Amino acid sequence: MVTELTRGPIQTTSLLVDPDRRLVKPTGTADPDLSDVIDDLAELDHIISDLSQFSAHDDSDEPPIDCDVLSREWAHSNFRRAVAVLRASQQRTLDLVERATRWADANHLRSLLNQARRQYLSTKSAARAGYRQRGTLLCAYDWQSPAYESSIPTGFNRLSHGIAEHCLDYKRDGHLDALAYEEQFVTEYACHLGPVRPTGYLANSGMGAFTTVIHWLADELHLAAPALAVRPMYFENLHLARAFFPDLVQHEPESSDDLVQTLRTLNPSVVLCDAVSNCGKVQSHDVGAILQWAARESSSDVAVVIDTTCLPCMLLPAGMLAHLPEHVTVILVESLAKHHQFGMDIVTGGIALIHARKALHENFRKTRARLGANISDASVGSLPKPSRSKLLRRMQRHSRNTRILASQLEESAGAPDGVIESISWLRDGTEIASWYAGSCFSIELCEPFRSIEKYRQFEQTVLELARQRNLPVALGTSFGFDVSRLYVTAPATAFEQPFLRVSVGTETARDIEALAEILEMASIELGRAWNISQRSSRKAEQAPTRPASVRPLPGVFPEKPGIAASVYAGPDALKRYLSPANYAPAPLVELPADLNPFRADGVRLFAKMMPLVPLMNIKSIPAFSMLSKAAERGELEGVKRIIESSSSNTVLSLSVMARLFGIDSTYAIVDHSIAPSLLRMLRLFGIEVYMHPGPGHELFGKLPPRSERAADCGRQPGWLNPGQYSNPDNPEGFAQWLGPELWAQTRGRLGVLSCALGTCGTMVGVSRALRERDSSIEIVACCPKPGDAVPGPREKSQLADVSFPWQDVANARLELSAEESFASSVRLLRKGILGGPSSGMNYAGALRYLEQEKDAGRLAPRVESRGELWCVFLCCDSPLPHVDEYYEALGEEHFPVVHPIPKVNGPVDELDAN
Repeated sequence: MVTELTRGPIQTTSLLVDPDRRLVKPTGTADPDLSDVIDDLAELDHIISDLSQFSAHDDSDEPPIDCDVLSREWAHSNFRRAVAVLRASQQRTLDLVERATRWADANHLRSLLNQARRQYLSTKSAARAGYRQRGTLLCAYDWQSPAYESSIPTGFNRLSHGIAEHCLDYKRDGHLDALAYEEQFVTEYACHLGPVRPTGYLANSGMGAFTTVIHWLADELHLAAPALAVRPMYFENLHLARAFFPDLVQHEPESSDDLVQTLRTLNPSVVLCDAVSNCGKVQSHDVGAILQWAARESSSDVAVVIDTTCLPCMLLPAGMLAHLPEHVTVILVESLAKHHQFGMDIVTGGIALIHARKALHENFRKTRARLGANISDASVGSLPKPSRSKLLRRMQRHSRNTRILASQLEESAGAPDGVIESISWLRDGTEIASWYAGSCFSIELCEPFRSIEKYRQFEQTVLELARQRNLPVALGTSFGFDVSRLYVTAPATAFEQPFLRVSVGTETARDIEALAEILEMASIELGRAWNISQRSSRKAEQAPTRPASVRPLPGVFPEKPGIAASVYAGPDALKRYLSPANYAPAPLVELPADLNPFRADGVRLFAKMMPLVPLMNIKSIPAFSMLSKAAERGELEGVKRIIESSSSNTVLSLSVMARLFGIDSTYAIVDHSIAPSLLRMLRLFGIEVYMHPGPGHELFGKLPPRSERAADCGRQPGWLNPGQYSNPDNPEGFAQWLGPELWAQTRGRLGVLSCALGTCGTMVGVSRALRERDSSIEIVACCPKPGDAVPGPREKSQLADVSFPWQDVANARLELSAEESFASSVRLLRKGILGGPSSGMNYAGALRYLEQEKDAGRLAPRVESRGELWCVFLCCDSPLPHVDEYYEALGEEHFPVVHPIPKVNGPVDELDAN
């Protein structure tokens, strides 16, 4: 039956469905993304049908009368219902696509197709769990290992005949499910290789299969030398091969003729190669030339081991194994955790396809059993049914997307404003499949970025940009999935350099083009950040290293509880004014709709204006708390000097508060790269500064950390180090004052709080006070992305010396770029919210968290349950001390131009013309 979808403005499109409305095959369409979504649904139909076959057992409504039947009923009843839900979900997606093609205009069609793609991924994820459950249920009621020779079916055991040693010894040396899958795999994917079918042997992983094969060759068949590895070759395979063949010869041929000449010269007994390599260099090897040499020019036993993980065996040349003499053994090793699970990494698994004389098969079967490399019965039951047509369609989708991504990046590689230097990919395809570009390629960054840390920084930048555009991207190894992945290899071998692998998914055409743009943007963003950091380093090197100190008059602070009036008069006016107990509540200001994209969703977004407290920064609260609590414990007796590891607000506040306790001198330990404007600010407040070698300095790492230096100095007589990173009086101040204030201002309606991770005292203290009143309040922790600098907050790697349990408090930790933080701050201050860079980070973090909640479908229920969701971000710093840093982070092009003075009798400029 063909359903014609022709009524909408989109050109004629047909969906071919069977009488049960299950999509079978897509036909021509004007929109490439529509064709992709239909392909997705066709693949999903195959997966659900496969699961349905298992759930169809014992599907009658009659009650069971036998205990064995009852055990199966228990196993299958919930599974059948779950498969029905999957089928209903698929049907809803199909209906959505039909409606989209009938009625949607071009713009609305794009939105509906995105929705259909998300529904497909959700259903696929549920199907993944279904396969795992199927694998468990399939063997849940079987016996472990009946005695061979005399074995008979026992109870409801599925064993149907006797077993022999190392042959179908259930769950240990092979089992019926494994045998059935091996037959299906060979039938679907390997029958074209020759008139005699290779035999499949499942293993617990691809590496398990490879290890079993080379052990068998080296230690069982004694084909130990000479052995040849054709490079490039996957580094783990090469590492293992060197262990089994100590005299392994490695050769990277320049051409097929060069390869054949090496084979003739060495005359190896074992040849190891990848059909397509992916180890930093992606290259197709001439497997045909190797087999031709083995068949025509070798006279003794020779084994050719080909890893086909990156070029599945179904894409190998037809008849490749035909006409091979008996002394030639060909072994294809393939990982089943990649393409063969149709984008679902359900279980690990591998297979070795062996073309050899009969005696060798029996020998290999025992070797596999002896090594314990057999795949488990549960894993076999969790593998999708092999389907050549569906997998071929999927591989074509991977290859198309790889060509889009790699070719676009190749055009921009080497650009002076980016960090991508080169791309390695299967540009010309293979000898028999020129369309095949693989499902992964590698990226090499320019020289300053060729390290694990920098590659990971590139990963995080891509992930951040993808989140901003609501494009799914994952970080992780392996390939063959629905969503593209990035993975930095970090091999422990001495012969392989790290590389960045891009494992391309089966996204729609437009989504993959968007990903290409994101990869290019990440390259440019890191290039700009690198240039900015170089300029900052040069400025910091010019800064003075030993500024002078200033000693203002001391004072004494009497504690007075309660909220003071707005007028502070009398001899103790200054003391009362600077007490957090007397602070007038900092304003809580709701952002207008143009700064709150979620207002229509029922979210109200507020800025807590902490720059409007007396010292104009939020750190005045913990500064007072730490000193007042120390005074109560008698720890300020004899103290004349305060020292803290801080470069801005904390030590500024300490210097003022300390004078209220009779302590005149305050010292700061700061990184050598401190901005000159901040350095002058410290000196303006009378703080004497000690420089510390930070990242980029030749002494970096050779001195104790800043906090340890401050702590050691604070233990000397007459000194005190408050220790903001571990002093419990830091979060206590926020719990005592700021938390209750926020609760009162929001009238108990606060649902989300976004704040930055610095000392982490703010978040820990405020959250404690809030959650004592409402445990459902969610805390969003914001920090700079790795390698980015935002004044105040710390990136995750710099939180090691923080002892406050922020991990136990935060519901989410988001990493924001410096550019996004500064740009968000500019958006705020131009609307009258005078918040600095870390305020911008908190604002951007709140928006991203709300976006993630909305995409996950959690925002609407929360709004519905509360009526309105009140979200507050802490506006905790001022932009004024960081003016120069805004221009460094964003560039001059982000700000209005400055016009020169017009020349006398010169051209009339625009202003005078008006």
